[in-house]
Amino acid sequence: MIRFGWMTVIVAGLMVAAVSLGVTLTWFERPGYFEAIIFFVGLATLITYGFTSRKVLEAPEDFIRIYMTATVVRIMLFGAGVGLMVYLDTDGATANAILFLVAYLLFTILEVAVLWQEANAKKSPERGQKDR
Repeated sequence: MIRFGWMTVIVAGLMVAAVSLGVTLTWFERPGYFEAIIFFVGLATLITYGFTSRKVLEAPEDFIRIYMTATVVRIMLFGAGVGLMVYLDTDGATANAILFLVAYLLFTILEVAVLWQEANAKKSPERGQKDR
């Protein structure tokens, strides 16, 4: 969990740096909820990872079912959050939505990669999985 936490912080830092660079070079306008989006998507990813990794360690063969359940809950909560952001900042809705989608994509890729590695490491060799 600590290793994943550090990787999440690094991804968040790279995203802050990329957005700051883009705003400085006037490639795009600064999203109104820039810090909040990165913080809350990163925090939600950490919470989901903690829950999912515990469940996957108990039953690695249920990885897809467990992860998809967590994803549905997360998407429903994020949908409400994005709706609130659009309602509160209609002028910056596009910039906020694009940043949210990019943040969600990057954090999800990180989470799936780490969870997939953990789930495959726990599968038994008789199912055709090689020990790593």
